[in-house]
Amino acid sequence: LVSEFCELCSRGIKIAVDGCGVPVYNLTLTQMAKMNVKFASTTEPAVKQLKNALITHPEYLAGTRRFDTEFIQATKGRVITKVGAEAILSFIFW
Repeated sequence: LVSEFCELCSRGIKIAVDGCGVPVYNLTLTQMAKMNVKFASTTEPAVKQLKNALITHPEYLAGTRRFDTEFIQATKGRVITKVGAEAILSFIFW
């Protein structure tokens, strides 16, 4: 889905692992923006399931007492944020 949402060939995406063991994708800001727009508007069942999980348990995204968790709770899941490396903060509006 990442390659589809970013409009890239899956072989064109470099993957690394961050400090918490999660795979991370080497994407440009434009690619991330495309992915977020498509993520927010898709009817893909896996994305709907992920959205429901993020709304129900936002602490699994960032931990307790963290900006992302509290922002998701404050907006009742209408907006999801995720802080990333290099001072990137993504917002996804439902």
